[in-house]
This record gives sequence, structure tokens and C-alpha cells, in this order.
Amino acid sequence: MKNIILLSIIAMFLMNGCNSEKAVPEDLQKFAGKWEITIKDLPKEGDKLLTTYLTPKDSILKGYFVETNGGRTELATIEVNGNKMKCKFNWGGHNVSYKVELDEQSPNLMNGRFLNIFKVVGEKIE
Repeated sequence: MKNIILLSIIAMFLMNGCNSEKAVPEDLQKFAGKWEITIKDLPKEGDKLLTTYLTPKDSILKGYFVETNGGRTELATIEVNGNKMKCKFNWGGHNVSYKVELDEQSPNLMNGRFLNIFKVVGEKIE
């Protein structure tokens, strides 16, 4: 009888574990979604809009951005630490990055720097 109860408990535990999805860490969830990110005052181009899509996958963020001309660029790495995020990618044959931080009063806004030079602003759309 004890064996039947023990086997039932183990079976319930295994079925529960197989059906559950991994919870997305809260700091990743803050950044997940569709963002309009603008790099301000670039030489020759002025402001550059990057429509960016960030998706949690296996406890990390994956993403890409689409430029106004339709070109798509994958983000090579996305590092999130609390309210801060750093994105690295290859753009026009150059390895570049930007760092941003969520606005404390409005978590749907972010501010930061591209190449530690140019201002970056972002607004969460979805």
C-alpha cells in the first residue's frame, strides 16, 4: 500500500513538472516586448529609429531590430541587470553596442547611450 501511495505521489510530481513552463525572470520581463528605440544625432543620418523586438527565451532575452528601410539586424547579445540593459550587435560591418536604463517613474521609457557617445531613447509600444 505504501508503494502505491509513493508511486502516485511521484507520478503526480512528474506530470506537474513536465507541464509547467519556466517562469520568466522579472528583470527580463520588464524589457520584453516591442520598443521604438531612437539613436539621436548620428553623423550624416541625424536621428535613427530602430523598431526593436525583445523576447524572453530560456532565461535570456533574444531580439532584433528593423530599420525604417526594412533592414533587419539580430542582437548578438543582450545583458540585463535589474533596470539596465546592454545590447551588442553587428551594424554595417562594425561591432557596436548601446546601454540603456528604464525610467524609474515610467517603466515604458528608457534612456542611455550608443557607443557611449550618442543619446538613446526608447518607448515600449507593446
